[in-house]
Amino acid sequence: MTSYQLRPSLSFCHAGGRLIFLDVEADRYLTLPPAQERALIAYLDAGPAVGIDVSALVAGNVLVKRPDRVVDDSPEAAVPARSAMEIPIPDSPPRLRDAADVMTQ
Repeated sequence: MTSYQLRPSLSFCHAGGRLIFLDVEADRYLTLPPAQERALIAYLDAGPAVGIDVSALVAGNVLVKRPDRVVDDSPEAAVPARSAMEIPIPDSPPRLRDAADVMTQ
């Protein structure tokens, strides 16, 4: 059975009893027709094994086929050694050269 996921540039939240989508790629907000919204909620809750018809969501590019192998290409952030609150505040005001160094990095 084919497994689907939400298109990567699409995210949503549940607000006011509806799903509100942000399509980053198209730079717009949108909602789905009620039947598609119900199908998406059912699919996300139950998974592909239940056999919910998501063909309209696939045709509308809301859901895309889940890749067989998931590649995590998100950058890894180093664990901070201390917080900015622990860094002492300098007694003198910052120099113009310091500000320029920060802006070039």
